[in-house]
Amino acid sequence: MGFQQGLSGLNSSSKALDVVGNNVSNSGTIGFKSARAQFADVFAASLSGAGGASQVGIGNRISAVAQQFSQGNITSTSNALDVAINGNGFFVMSDASGALSYTRNGQFQLDKNGYLVNADGLNVTGYPASYTTNSLGVINSTTPSSIFIDPTDLQPQVTTKGAIAVNLDARATLPPAGHESFSAADPLSYNSSTSMSIYDSLGNVHTLSTYFIYAGTTGSGASQQSNWRVRYALDGVANATAAFGGSDPWTTPALGPQPGTLVGTAITYPSATVNAGGTLNLTVNGTTKTITIRDSVTALGAGGSYDATTLAAEINAAIANAGAFGSAVATATVSASGGLIITSATTGTASNVSVAAGTLSVASVFGTAAPTSTPGSNPTVAFLSGDDLRLSFDTSGKLVDYNGQGGLTPPPGLSIDLAAVVGSTNKAGSPLVIDPQNGGLDYSLTTQFGTAFGVNSLTQDGYPSGRLTKISVSQDGVIQGNYTNGQTRNMAQIVLARFTNPNGLQSIGGNQWQETFTSGVPLVGAPGSASNGLLQDSALEESTVDLTKELVDMITFQRAYQANAQTIKTQDSLLQTITNLR
Repeated sequence: MGFQQGLSGLNSSSKALDVVGNNVSNSGTIGFKSARAQFADVFAASLSGAGGASQVGIGNRISAVAQQFSQGNITSTSNALDVAINGNGFFVMSDASGALSYTRNGQFQLDKNGYLVNADGLNVTGYPASYTTNSLGVINSTTPSSIFIDPTDLQPQVTTKGAIAVNLDARATLPPAGHESFSAADPLSYNSSTSMSIYDSLGNVHTLSTYFIYAGTTGSGASQQSNWRVRYALDGVANATAAFGGSDPWTTPALGPQPGTLVGTAITYPSATVNAGGTLNLTVNGTTKTITIRDSVTALGAGGSYDATTLAAEINAAIANAGAFGSAVATATVSASGGLIITSATTGTASNVSVAAGTLSVASVFGTAAPTSTPGSNPTVAFLSGDDLRLSFDTSGKLVDYNGQGGLTPPPGLSIDLAAVVGSTNKAGSPLVIDPQNGGLDYSLTTQFGTAFGVNSLTQDGYPSGRLTKISVSQDGVIQGNYTNGQTRNMAQIVLARFTNPNGLQSIGGNQWQETFTSGVPLVGAPGSASNGLLQDSALEESTVDLTKELVDMITFQRAYQANAQTIKTQDSLLQTITNLR
């Protein structure tokens, strides 16, 4: 049997040299795992069951070519889409038919449709992200799918809240005489100021300036508080130029009358008489109701009529009875000249009032003269009533009170009509509202110490539109897009698959493996979860081939091949000797 042993040795050594040669040829292949030929001896089966010391083997065989799934060295690259796995797991790839394969080669790129693929066009699989208003991407950890990188611009986010943290100088003094009335153009009417950028719904930037005015102290002893007032200006337009004081609960300093609630839009009629009976359609801030005018005061004949005073009472009673106007309520009054005025009780530039014919014509009620629309005292920058924000500090310089309300209550709502400020609704978009219900302007970190005024932080939640400039991958596989507006958005999350027996995977070439019954099913999850490894972007995992070892193995298997050939030669010599016997 000497020939059989030698022949098996030649075959095994030849295959082992093939494994070494394949390893050497893939020493530069990214993500390649070196293989090792595993040998097993072979014994002939004995029908008699004899064995033990008398049993001689009949050679060897290659029992397996096992790939070594050890960690390869990680090297940095200049491509942000190159991704290396540090630890367990495989990238999950899919072809056009949806068939899955697995790889450690993280050399990825974007195809023409925006999908993340490898050099062979296989799609990288991961969890997608969804986007809602004010959301910069929420990963949906459900069913993995092909990763798509959305190249569209990031939509702008309107400013809805912000935070201002400054130190107000405790050594500040009251505005000097002649400068009690606040004016953004008069630096003596305020003590300090700062500005920050805010954004409308189209991403246009606007400058919100904040002015701090020292207002003296209240209380005494341990309960003494230093008080400040805060005023605003948007794009250089101040919210008010009037002075403070009047009904102000802070008695010092007396800085003049405080502006009251803004007057709503009104319509004025020069005269008002109407026959008894009939209806009119009254519209207040976009809500229309039918009101009935009837003789509820004095019985009038067919030719009877109401004067302005009586008609105002009738309209007010009808408004109260109409219901469902919500907060958009109007009030009818009589002017000094005897004309009828219907005024919306709602403040701001959006308020409006109009009257249309019902069963009565408008002319029969108000005469032939056309009504005059009066916008009231609404400024171009419409701040809600109470916009005079007040800050109080205790003797330690810590903020103790917003607005004199006895606690850190939210600052007042700040409603800014950007269309009026920039002069074009096409540029401004929808109105900008810093809403106290959404956080408003937070001053809770503002202090008052005996040092110079300083700005510690200015933040707000708005931003303009942005263009995608860079893509990065975090350790947990989240792909983030970086935009020109400084924002980042989660775009997807790469998943990893691990196997109970990775040596059971079937190699299909192209640095890809397929699942088999021996490998077990893939366990898919995010990098860093369970026993999955972590990812590193702008990096690749090198081949695990050790060239020095492979060259030594090559010599070893070459010598084994020569030795097995020598056993065949020796066996042949012995056989020749026997054949030559006479």
